[in-house]
Amino acid sequence: HVQSKRVDPEDLENLDLHLLPRKLNFVLDDKVKKKLSECSIQVSKNIKSLHSLVLDYDVFGSTLMKGNGFSPDAFVQMAMLCTFYNIQGFIPNQYEAVMTKAFKNGRTEAGRAATLAALDWCRAFNDTDLEDSKKLELLKVAAKAHSLMTRRCAMGQGVDRHLYALKCIWQKQHEGVASVKPPAIFDTPGYKKLGVSLMSTSNCGNAALRCFGFGPVAEEGVGIGYMIREYGINFSITSWVVSPEKFREELSIYLNQVYYMMYGQHGENMEKTLSENPPKKNKKKALVGETLR
Repeated sequence: HVQSKRVDPEDLENLDLHLLPRKLNFVLDDKVKKKLSECSIQVSKNIKSLHSLVLDYDVFGSTLMKGNGFSPDAFVQMAMLCTFYNIQGFIPNQYEAVMTKAFKNGRTEAGRAATLAALDWCRAFNDTDLEDSKKLELLKVAAKAHSLMTRRCAMGQGVDRHLYALKCIWQKQHEGVASVKPPAIFDTPGYKKLGVSLMSTSNCGNAALRCFGFGPVAEEGVGIGYMIREYGINFSITSWVVSPEKFREELSIYLNQVYYMMYGQHGENMEKTLSENPPKKNKKKALVGETLR
């Protein structure tokens, strides 16, 4: 029950106590108690086997990303995607939560960072024969493709939720009929791969938080919660299989290398951007040209 109006302390004596929250006492038999004990042991094992680390990157943040013509979120998405590619040698099915607040009762759509433009960028990143100016062009193309994809998802034009809803409708219509096969699309390698998010990511812009994170949604995957600030980026990295230490190291190397690419091409503009947008009080400034860790 939900109390529909504010309760005045003077009215407590006349209040229907059945409307107030009250503790529920559960009566458990031995079978349920045993199952709860087994689940508790398994949860403890999962917690101990999950590895998590934080990268508090403070060389640059959204100020320089915007100053170089990038959407901060798209820039960071390409960073995580390319880092995974550099470690594993292939581009992952990467999930990003995209809010659908334009719709009544809208929640999220599944943004997918693994575009063809993103693959071109991942391949170009370590190409020693390619000039930095060309690499940055490819990164901008990949970032723009990502931004376009997220805008479409936000307006209900994504793929995951639509296909999942169709699958649920089909299952409801054929409930209890084992002889009927589901539509062929749900048995394709592409759709099966779509259901395994090797990289699950989410951006939180709450200024009250220092960092936030969550576990991977695939057994062999990585979970990353990230927060983009004006002069830094915070990553919370979790995995059961992929080494968070290795991922944190490679992600930091990637960000440093892209920083040097941008500085080599637009150093004067970056200096100007920082001078016109000084860090707020108690925020560390990312010095252009400083020694990067």
